[in-house]
Amino acid sequence: MAQKKVITNPELVEAIEELRQTSQPQQALNNLINRALNATFLVPAKLEQEEGMVEGADGKLDFEQRTTKAHFMLLKHQSGGSYFPAFTDMEEYKKLKSADEGGFTPVALTFFDLAGMSEKAGGEDRLEKVEGFVINPITHNYPFTNERLAQIRELLMKVQKAQQEGKVINPDGSVDE
Repeated sequence: MAQKKVITNPELVEAIEELRQTSQPQQALNNLINRALNATFLVPAKLEQEEGMVEGADGKLDFEQRTTKAHFMLLKHQSGGSYFPAFTDMEEYKKLKSADEGGFTPVALTFFDLAGMSEKAGGEDRLEKVEGFVINPITHNYPFTNERLAQIRELLMKVQKAQQEGKVINPDGSVDE
């Protein structure tokens, strides 16, 4: 049986706290983004399961429960938008009482998973506009808005292109030829 990975992100939590206390915000923000890019988060979801037939190792057909859909929790912001809550560890996740009470299950998602979900759910034609995701909404309450996610995506594409061309990216985002 596969062992479950325990999700913790102490470096990311430290980076959020550093950003709020520093006199060098750009350097601290870059550090926070780098930590977030490599993080795995716990996100509350209601999972729909259905029973389906699968072929067992012995070649016989068997019934198996499979997750077919996930409905992710949204938190409404006082300004009107909604955010996906993302938690750095189980201790932070448990602070959101409505997750347990609402029948939600923690699902492990990467930064890129959350960014993609936010982008897809943030369209103008949606009933409930998703503005991004928020890390540890009960304690740290650090948002990654769709606008910020688009800036990060643009920078990552710029870095990738520069690397393919053998160029150097400076910490300020400029490119050396």
